Amino acid sequence: MKKLLILGMMVLFLSSLIAVESEPSDVVGFMKYDLNTGRNFIALPMNSGYATSVDVAGDISGSDQMSYFDEITQSWVTSGKNMFGNWVTPFNVDGGMAIMARTTVASSFYSAGSMFDPEPNYSIVVGRNSIMVPFSKATLTTSSTLADDIGGIDQMSYFDSTTQAWVTSGKNMFGNWVTPFDVNVGMAVMARSISTTSWPTVRNSKISKFNKK
Repeated sequence: MKKLLILGMMVLFLSSLIAVESEPSDVVGFMKYDLNTGRNFIALPMNSGYATSVDVAGDISGSDQMSYFDEITQSWVTSGKNMFGNWVTPFNVDGGMAIMARTTVASSFYSAGSMFDPEPNYSIVVGRNSIMVPFSKATLTTSSTLADDIGGIDQMSYFDSTTQAWVTSGKNMFGNWVTPFDVNVGMAVMARSISTTSWPTVRNSKISKFNKK
């Protein structure tokens, strides 16, 4: 899956960084995710007013299955359409959430709206954690720098929707990262941690507990 950061969004975001005292919620823009047929690992970087997976699916052409990774059980939770086209067991969604969306056609998904205030915060657990690269971490451009910023991470992965497979970078026996990959704002990744922490440090010093349920 190719994610495009819209130029207008970047301009607005950079302006908000310059005026640190301004409210992030005043910044409006969108991010575009190009989706392939099959599974696509997307995120919700903008406040679009979504409440459930059904709301998100409604803006994705051909979507027939939505999933999120439950860090507590270390397993995927899935909602799909039944034979009548109705969604079964939809789940709640929140800002910054990473979602695996399955589609029957290639299309694009736009996460549009205002920036979240406060910025979504992740409670990292031991094991795998599905996260999104937040706006405040725009300077982190590789999986290794992202992992080191979080702390306690020994493996990073992203889902390649073209090959429909996970691409993983891990640490070798010397503690060095092998085959790191590029990351960017809004990208959904899976981070494996050996310790617990809360991340990131929010720009305006407010902490928002990220909770999918």
